[in-house]
Amino acid sequence: MGTNNNASSSGISINTVEMPVIIVSGRVVTAAGWPTVLDTDTTRELTGVQIKALPGNAGTVYLGTSSVTTSNGYQLEASNELFVNVSTLANLYIDVSDDGEGIVYYAQVKTVPAPMVAGITPASGSDGGGTAVTIAG
Repeated sequence: MGTNNNASSSGISINTVEMPVIIVSGRVVTAAGWPTVLDTDTTRELTGVQIKALPGNAGTVYLGTSSVTTSNGYQLEASNELFVNVSTLANLYIDVSDDGEGIVYYAQVKTVPAPMVAGITPASGSDGGGTAVTIAG
């Protein structure tokens, strides 16, 4: 935690708290010849995704766009891993050479820094409470 010195001149000390890291993860298994999206959620902005082909895969996983096939996708053999710098999983698809094979993934959700307090008015109020306070950031 850190103290925001902008507010300390008013006699009030405000601490900031680091935002927690949010991780999303999943497992995608599909049938050969059917491109399957990793996740349809487009509301979370990611910092990237780590993808790993399932260790039990007998064939190959192919990573790409919605038109990925066994002839145009990035190939991942069993247990191979790859980091992809993407902001959403909705743009990544897999296809597989053998039915029932797939991947696991985890991604970090981009966090937004906590707002900084620029000022608090009024600087003081009644000891009994009831004073309306405005916080500017």
